[in-house]
Amino acid sequence: MSRRTANCVPGALKAPLVARIFCLILLLPMLASCDKQPAGPRSAGEYYNRGNARGNQGDFSGAIADYTKAIELDPTFALAYTNRGNARSRSGDVDGALADSTRAIELDPKLALAYSNRGNARFRKDDLDGALVDYDKAIELDPGHALTYSHRGTTKYRKGDMEGAAADYSKALSLNPKLAVAYANRGNVRLYQNDLDGAIADYTQAIEFDPKLALTYSTRGDARVQQSDLSGAIADYSKAIELDPKLAQAYMQRGLALLLQGKDAESQKDFGQYLKLQSDTSSNEAPPQTDK
Repeated sequence: MSRRTANCVPGALKAPLVARIFCLILLLPMLASCDKQPAGPRSAGEYYNRGNARGNQGDFSGAIADYTKAIELDPTFALAYTNRGNARSRSGDVDGALADSTRAIELDPKLALAYSNRGNARFRKDDLDGALVDYDKAIELDPGHALTYSHRGTTKYRKGDMEGAAADYSKALSLNPKLAVAYANRGNVRLYQNDLDGAIADYTQAIEFDPKLALTYSTRGDARVQQSDLSGAIADYSKAIELDPKLAQAYMQRGLALLLQGKDAESQKDFGQYLKLQSDTSSNEAPPQTDK
């Protein structure tokens, strides 16, 4: 502390009036800095960055607001359109996502992420052929993006192209060996192909990288039932239900496993819970898990 500011303490109140006024002048900048709030975003780039941060935190409405402000400040900001489209898609506004992704492509026809995001939106609208076209273009522009291969694999799975789906999931994993959803979805392909050991290995790897994948526990349980490992299957279904109490198929499958063990009363409870939730379940087949 300097000699001048050292005197600007309560004891200095006994000093002459001029000295006290001088101390007050020295302290004013410090007092002002205490009340000063951090400045909010002002430029398109700053709004875009805050939108990204909000989106990563799951605040999609906040992200959309920030991307919108970025676009108002810079109507040619292709990435802002792309990311707003992604946030809109994850908020359920698929039409808005399509419009934003298309606008981003108009502004920057070489923006691979825009094609990938539009593919995601088309997938959500069950336009599988359109989604494949977009994923193909995204991969052409950026062949090193693991998620796009995973997305394309999910689309091929839905179209019944199991070999193509498996190849895309494997490619995704070669680019990102920790991509849990690609392991989970390749496990679904292997389960469909009756490769039970391969399916369980993929599901287990997926769970290692993301222990919160409820559906993966459930589908690993399905594979274990087919291997007659009822205890292991029930443990997996129970974990799936713990993670997602509304996962109807896990109740149904656990009920069947309990029935095979002769535990009729427990199985009936699971069947009853399944009936309450069945409106949320469209199929007992293991569906691809989406990372869109």
